[in-house]
Amino acid sequence: MESSSSEPNVRRVKMKMASVSTVTLFLLGCSLIPSTESAGDCKVYAERGKSVTVPLGKSIPSIYKLQWHQSQAIIFYKKGPTIITGNKDDVDKTGSLVLKGLQQEGTYKADVFGQDGTSIYSSGGIRVCIQDPVKKPTLKMECVKPDFVKFTCTPGQGDKDLKTQWLKNNVSEKDTLPTLTRIAQDVEKDSFSCKVSNQVSSKTSSSLTQTCFIDSTFIFPEEVFGISIWIFVGGGGGIVLLLIVLVIICCIRAKRKSRMHLKDEEEFRLNLGCPDQQHHQNQHPPHAHNHPHHPPNNQPFHQPHHDTAGHTGPRQNRSRTQRPKAPNPPGVDPSPAPRQTVRGPLPAHPVEDEHPPPLPQPRKKVPKPQRA
Repeated sequence: MESSSSEPNVRRVKMKMASVSTVTLFLLGCSLIPSTESAGDCKVYAERGKSVTVPLGKSIPSIYKLQWHQSQAIIFYKKGPTIITGNKDDVDKTGSLVLKGLQQEGTYKADVFGQDGTSIYSSGGIRVCIQDPVKKPTLKMECVKPDFVKFTCTPGQGDKDLKTQWLKNNVSEKDTLPTLTRIAQDVEKDSFSCKVSNQVSSKTSSSLTQTCFIDSTFIFPEEVFGISIWIFVGGGGGIVLLLIVLVIICCIRAKRKSRMHLKDEEEFRLNLGCPDQQHHQNQHPPHAHNHPHHPPNNQPFHQPHHDTAGHTGPRQNRSRTQRPKAPNPPGVDPSPAPRQTVRGPLPAHPVEDEHPPPLPQPRKKVPKPQRA
């Protein structure tokens, strides 16, 4: 009997515990629903520290009563033209709420009443969310083999929940992913940029033009025999520069040598005393035509000797100068002057002053020895 009576009691206890747990779960679910809705139901977004307008959503006459609430607290109340709570600048001409220097999020509600106090309109809860302005993004280009180019848009530090928009030659593209891949040859001369934005601001990156594809029939190799091509280019440039320096040095030395040779030649001519002028004076002595037989002032005059009969000495040289001719008698035409011979070119080497050889002296008479 005791065992049979205890079984219904156990069943009753289990049923009560199940009902309690069901009610607890239901209450917890009801408490979570409002918080979830409030977190994702942002109708107005504002930049932190800036002003924002919460719309009323309906046009009302100025004679009606208007109340704005924040979390069940009245922050503005106007009864016709009379402001009871708040300031005149808290609402605009349409009755929308104006919030200045907003720092915190909140939910706002508007209620409109007629002159008799009846409710005419209620906006319901309007949640206002705050966001920070975005920073300028960074655009990066990468060559993807064999023939593709990849652009990557990186947002600023701390920016979240951003929308990405790609611009090709400042025209919007349909792609919204943070990366953009294109065939390099198809976008050879096109510029790309990315634009990131949130609900309150937007920023655009700098533009980039791909360098993966070069329209040329000759493909410049990156490596030759496993060595970078830039090493060969640098070595060739150094050799060309060295050759240029050597050519300049050789030209300077040749020019200097030529100047020294000319200078030595001029000094040699000055030391010889202008041989060209001396040669000219020797060929054309002064007053040669008027006084052919006069010797120079610094040399004695030698009278030519004539051969006499019985003279056994050496034959003396006769002067080659011509005797002066007698003047022509009056009435007789003078004979034409003899044609002068054309002198040959002057010798290249300097000619020293020529002195006439000494005239031979007469042989002295020696007494003959007497015969025995």
